[in-house]
Amino acid sequence: MHSIGPADPMDEVVDNRWMPDLDISFRLYAVHRRRVRAAWRYPEHAHEVFEVNVVTQGLQRMKVAGKEWLQRPGDVLWLLPGVRHESLGSADGKEMEYFCIHFAVDDLTLRRRLYGLTRVLYERGSELERRLRPALERFLAETAPKEAADKPEVATGGAGTGPGLGEAFGEDAGPPKGGGPKPGVAPGQDAAGMDEAGMAPGKDAGGADEGGLWAALAAGFAFFAALHEVAAGLPPDPAAKAGSAVELAHRLAAGIERMALGEHPVDGDKTLRTLSAQLGYSPAHCNRVFRQTYGMSPRRYLTLLKLNHAKRLLQDPSRSVEEIAEALGYGDVSQFSKQFKRWTDLSPSAYRQLSH
Repeated sequence: MHSIGPADPMDEVVDNRWMPDLDISFRLYAVHRRRVRAAWRYPEHAHEVFEVNVVTQGLQRMKVAGKEWLQRPGDVLWLLPGVRHESLGSADGKEMEYFCIHFAVDDLTLRRRLYGLTRVLYERGSELERRLRPALERFLAETAPKEAADKPEVATGGAGTGPGLGEAFGEDAGPPKGGGPKPGVAPGQDAAGMDEAGMAPGKDAGGADEGGLWAALAAGFAFFAALHEVAAGLPPDPAAKAGSAVELAHRLAAGIERMALGEHPVDGDKTLRTLSAQLGYSPAHCNRVFRQTYGMSPRRYLTLLKLNHAKRLLQDPSRSVEEIAEALGYGDVSQFSKQFKRWTDLSPSAYRQLSH
């Protein structure tokens, strides 16, 4: 007699095709739509995230890395991390409205691809603008003034008053063309004392209802998908050949990923020294190459990996914070809690409550 046991479901599989696992963090920051008077300016600054800036009404003069550009309705200003920029305000002495998105992505392949977008100004009708337009329209619809939102023909740029999507992205816009901080204004604030997100210092947006949050998520995912389509359409990076600086950065990133998920806490400086020695280069050279390739330091990438790993473990309710601290290699839970709060401004327990 043959013993009868549970059948292996794989025995009956004829064909089996897998998609790659995905583990990507994508975050939107300070997404806002702002209408300003002719005298408005925004001081020079830089940040570690990508930025997309679109004029929806009027004309804007921007200075990016010391060069001035003229933005017309629908033109996309594309800013890479670390690039210094400022708004010189309206170019025609009239009120102006613009829409701005800051975003961060930790996937190095996507970051490197996005660095392939080397232009600053992508005029209305360009490939990048056409790809991003549907997602931008969703954001703009969600941030339309209430009186416009109550009148669909106004919110979409049809009949009515006030700026809308039609002026920025419609066929009636003019032909595209390319082209100092105000005294007493603190860095990161405008003349009204508002930060770049349009909030007073120390305040957050708040007050969003559940429908608004879902709409923001939908617009965010559409924007992320559009960016992926843009990145996928870019030609292969010719600089990534064997022995190149880009190839060195890839090897350095792989080493950081291996060490980040090890059994002991990893010091950023020690990690860079160790990996640099293994690769046969100085830490200063590796740090410079990594920054040039990915727009962030090796230490910053290591921090993102450790933080994301900690967040994933905290989303498992069957594991205690003490077990997670031990799994991450921390000597005691207080050490882990202090580090996690330094990263997020939340304790591990508070983060766990938010994620469940």
